[in-house]
Amino acid sequence: MALVHPGLGERLEALVNDVRAKEAEAEGNSPEVAALKAVLTYSILAMISLVSRDDGTSALDWEKADRTSEEEWAKGRTVAALGQTIALMHSAPVRTWPEVEELGGVLGLLAEDEDWDWAPEIVRLGGETGLTVERQRTSDGVANFSTPGGAVACEVYKARAPEVPLDGVSVYLVQRIGEDRQLLDEYALMVDDPYWGRRIQPGEFAPGPLEETFVMGWRVKGRVLHDGEPASGANVSLEGCCEAEGLGQARFWDSLEYNELISSDTLETYVEGALVYAPIMTDEEGRWSFVCPKGYGAMYQRDGDGVAPGSGETAPRTLKRLWAVYQGRKVELAEETEAVIDVLSGKLVVEG
Repeated sequence: MALVHPGLGERLEALVNDVRAKEAEAEGNSPEVAALKAVLTYSILAMISLVSRDDGTSALDWEKADRTSEEEWAKGRTVAALGQTIALMHSAPVRTWPEVEELGGVLGLLAEDEDWDWAPEIVRLGGETGLTVERQRTSDGVANFSTPGGAVACEVYKARAPEVPLDGVSVYLVQRIGEDRQLLDEYALMVDDPYWGRRIQPGEFAPGPLEETFVMGWRVKGRVLHDGEPASGANVSLEGCCEAEGLGQARFWDSLEYNELISSDTLETYVEGALVYAPIMTDEEGRWSFVCPKGYGAMYQRDGDGVAPGSGETAPRTLKRLWAVYQGRKVELAEETEAVIDVLSGKLVVEG
């Protein structure tokens, strides 16, 4: 057992209380920033109280091996909230108080063994607001958080039937902010990914235990034939038509073809080869499938996709139509419906 930072928890508590007192008298904060600072600093104080020990020390004073899983969870929340608090202090209105500089030093000590490359965010859900307080990345499509009321867990899929788990995406635990700017023991879950988009479930905050299933994509599929026979290894592209509110419609292409790279002994580097590939290619039976991301903000988001159930939100941009394209032919696609392109050939006989 090692007491690596004696008195660190006590000092952090004093600094946060000093900053809260100065913020109460300072000017320049917008209502939203003032609320966020109040929630974050209150959260830090709550976590410090949670990790206080009977011997007068804090779990923050000890090395990682000497903290329980509950203390480690609280420490992670402390680091995340403290990082965001300091970021706010360095933004307009900038606070140059000595306490802010010292808080940065405390953060450096606490973050030595911590994953905190994200910042807490205020999230709106229905008529309520919440704060992202913890993040996990899915493993086998699963994320699981501990809360005082029980586990808050989710399963995340690209698509179902057949099920395709979505690994490595960020899942955030969102905790409700009460009217007095304190965090309540009510939660929601948010999946957020640059490609798959964002989705929040359930439609309102709820206490633990809580389980949710996220489906972040929808499947399209098709088949390519030549004179009724399967075309194996055929490259298929997608053409989409999306519409943005106030901007009208726009078209985009996906699954563009590319040449394989081969090694050239003459040039002593890689050059383009003769074979052409695409991200979407047919199998031996001429069949192909593709899972389109449908979270909020994703390119393939349709009307009603990517928003919290019952929230009444609408997306700023939605996909209206989607086609599969092969050798100049195209066919419109619908979810889980096989679209067939049959390229017919014939002979032209010229006599005379």
